[in-house]
Amino acid sequence: MSRYLNRSGATNGSKLSLEKNGSLRLHDNAAYPVSAVTKSITLVPEAISKEVRSVRPKYNLQSCGNTFVTGIKLQKFPPRSQVTTAAGQIKGSSRVAQRYQNVYKIYSRESYVYHCDFFRLMYFPPDHFLSLFRKSKPAINVRTVGRVFLNGNMGASDSEMSIFTRNSQKNGFVKTENTYSPWNRLFENNPSNIPKNYAFLRRQLRLAVRKTFIREWCRLKGHEATSQSNSNHCLDVLGRTRPGIAKDGLYMYQVLIFPDHSTMKEFDACVKESVRVVSNLEWDKFLKPYSSKVKGKTWVQLANERVKPASLNRLLHDSEIPFAVVKQ
Repeated sequence: MSRYLNRSGATNGSKLSLEKNGSLRLHDNAAYPVSAVTKSITLVPEAISKEVRSVRPKYNLQSCGNTFVTGIKLQKFPPRSQVTTAAGQIKGSSRVAQRYQNVYKIYSRESYVYHCDFFRLMYFPPDHFLSLFRKSKPAINVRTVGRVFLNGNMGASDSEMSIFTRNSQKNGFVKTENTYSPWNRLFENNPSNIPKNYAFLRRQLRLAVRKTFIREWCRLKGHEATSQSNSNHCLDVLGRTRPGIAKDGLYMYQVLIFPDHSTMKEFDACVKESVRVVSNLEWDKFLKPYSSKVKGKTWVQLANERVKPASLNRLLHDSEIPFAVVKQ
């Protein structure tokens, strides 16, 4: 068995690691958790400040051995930007680990680091058991919480409340409802007004978050801190990122309101601010539990201690994930 370890953002104490189970095999290498040698996602300096297009190879019908189809004009697609390419490389965390967290209710208030009108952000350092299963450096999960509305533009006049969405089946707008029970009455008979029911909107939302995130994360030198040694100026003497340097780990965005074209700039600004907030966290203060009864342990260690390797490994095996959790 080969051991998968992660660089710590926590202080001394019990840790979790992953061991590869040779009896099982994943067919998709992209589904493997990160290891100590996994490279972080990065951008060239030019792409951090502006859009840089990647060069796509040119293909024609003859290059693939075609000898019988002629007179066909192939559609030319514009090359993808490097930011879009990098955003597509960002993965999340294993669903098995997230399901285990929900079943056993291993939640930590300390993980909530940012809150705005559009979303909440939970950040899990590399040593947290959820982050241990992340599939990229860094990793992002984008979730919708409750009933999510398109832009939240609400105008109140007297005793009435107006809510507008651009994907309604009612000529582009939703009928005005009074304030007695606006949310339930508005959506109970027309669930298509809820943006999270649209797969393409969810995909656009994830891509928007990842593109803005990775550009800001690289601007704050997260890729440099993740890939270089302790002697680097991005790290302190314990090998942890200094304040102001973007951090590796799992970023979990809980979306409350979907942005639209009129609020996208504000949404992007909030995503950038959330990355900066995490980068400015001081490890010793951030990892300190809220409870004054706990001494000498971080909230990450307390969460990991609640993990039962036997039960989690059983779920991993049943899901045919070739890794096992080991407590150190």
